[in-house]
Amino acid sequence: MVLPMILFSSCKKQPTEVFPLRNLTSLETGTTASGESYRIKNEYFVVANPPGTRSELESVIEKYNKSTLSQDEIDKYSATFRVFFKETEFTPRDYAESDKGYFEHDRIESHAKDAIARVKWTKGSVDGEYKFYSEDELP
Repeated sequence: MVLPMILFSSCKKQPTEVFPLRNLTSLETGTTASGESYRIKNEYFVVANPPGTRSELESVIEKYNKSTLSQDEIDKYSATFRVFFKETEFTPRDYAESDKGYFEHDRIESHAKDAIARVKWTKGSVDGEYKFYSEDELP
């Protein structure tokens, strides 16, 4: 009688959570060929227990963005990018890049197969441009 209860409790779906990878946030600055200066902010996140459908995933990411990104923050930069990765053994919620040697380094860009969404805002935009990746559309 104890075994069915254990199996039932272990099958329970864990809640979806978004974890910012603050140590990977970067800011690119420069000047265009026409002399205009720009500032681009890049942020990375891991989604633990992502929902099974694209519409549910879109809802989770939109809700997260609305609660963590203000219009004032968007307007500070020429563009803001947020990239979301599914949680895997290679992109855990506490992912950190490493550089152990010339041939032994780990960068978030190397984990494109775990990318599930990218959102881009430009200065003055209210809604971001959402791009969701399927297995055949990886960046």
